[in-house]
Amino acid sequence: MRVYIYLFLCLTGSTVGFAQDRIITKENDKIPGKITSASSHLIRFLNRFTNQPDSIATGLVQEFRYNDDSLRVLVIPEVDRNQFSSLTPGEFMEAIYFTDYAMLLQSKTVRYDLSFTSPQTGKGSRLTPESRTKLAAWATTFRAHPELSFTITLYWDSVGAAASNQLNAKNRANALRTFLHSRGIPPGNITITTQGKAESAGGKLTPKHGIEFRCSAVKGIAILYAAPYIPSQRPERPRSAPSQTQASVQAPVSSPVPLTQTYTPSEPVRSQPASPKRYSITAYAEGLYTFQTLSGDWVDPNIGPGVLQGFGGGLFYTYYLRPRIGLTAQIGYSTWTVRRRYLNEKEVVMFTNDQVLGRFSTQIGVRLYAKSAVYIQPMVGGQQLTLTSQNSETHPYGVNKQVFKSFLGTVGGSVGYEIRRQSLLIDVAAQYYLIPNKAFAGVTQPLHFFGLRIGIGYRPQNQ
Repeated sequence: MRVYIYLFLCLTGSTVGFAQDRIITKENDKIPGKITSASSHLIRFLNRFTNQPDSIATGLVQEFRYNDDSLRVLVIPEVDRNQFSSLTPGEFMEAIYFTDYAMLLQSKTVRYDLSFTSPQTGKGSRLTPESRTKLAAWATTFRAHPELSFTITLYWDSVGAAASNQLNAKNRANALRTFLHSRGIPPGNITITTQGKAESAGGKLTPKHGIEFRCSAVKGIAILYAAPYIPSQRPERPRSAPSQTQASVQAPVSSPVPLTQTYTPSEPVRSQPASPKRYSITAYAEGLYTFQTLSGDWVDPNIGPGVLQGFGGGLFYTYYLRPRIGLTAQIGYSTWTVRRRYLNEKEVVMFTNDQVLGRFSTQIGVRLYAKSAVYIQPMVGGQQLTLTSQNSETHPYGVNKQVFKSFLGTVGGSVGYEIRRQSLLIDVAAQYYLIPNKAFAGVTQPLHFFGLRIGIGYRPQNQ
């Protein structure tokens, strides 16, 4: 009974230990604890290390998260409020792809390459076919990130009648809204407005037909603007003048001890978006099947090892050069196992022979995304093939074991689909590989095999 109580207390303590908030400073120091209040000046929390109430100036914090990760709060200096930096359309899409929320919420971009047809009688404006093609890729990305909300602003020029220009802009806004909704983007994720001639994020006058895109909100993420914090000082009490009745020598009066401040804030500095984390690590399991039409000698037990089905696993590491281009390194091991049974005239097993083909592989390749989640991945590398043939103890000549080894090159690739849920990455892919063999364990045919790969990995979210 005592053991159960002890285990229960350990489990409860571990649960309490893990259920904690996290404060991340601008120096990337992580402070665990329980946040009790947060304002633009000061964040108060129960420090887990000291188990004492503590505080930190909001201006020293990059972000803080609550224990269940249901809410992340990004801290931005007050001087940066409504100060949006200008990104190129390509940079804007990269920030979406790499989930760089800090950059997204402080940036905007303007597209000038989208045009509309002139409104016909009884009909409004429409996107030209060329513009629909250009905007289709953005619509696909918006749909793949339902956690993001966007504000799109269409500007009209001041030349000509204001009423006519305003009506024109509203017609174009309706056409843009209709197109995005037809591409599967929820109405609640898109807000489209119209404005007159104004300055864009880059400080340049927005030309006619300029369309501005801005990420206005991210589900599960809030913004807290940090104001300068000045610790209060306890005023010093004035000393009263000594009276004539007092002794000429007085006991020294100690001056009040000034309040100490654990964290001293500095002048607010404009936050610089952190460098995006452009990598992923995936552990996978795979099932393999020998392509019998092209590699019949490998499957035929009278010629080769007789291997047909195999299983394996390994690791993938991918570094993303661009949103849709990544370099991949892979290491893995797979094995095919076959047991041959030799029967006598009465069909009784006399002895067995086990054939085990092991494949230890290292490869590199390029991951190219056709869409945000669909990719093709050509690979090239080498592998160590090891074939072990072993008879059972009932063999007439006793146990006989033979081992064949050879290092061979390989080429191949895969077509896959990724499912991303925050930092969790699920990867499903069909793959094909060729080992250009000329002479291995009596087999002169190359080895062709294909299979299915399922992996689960980690891809960090950018802060």
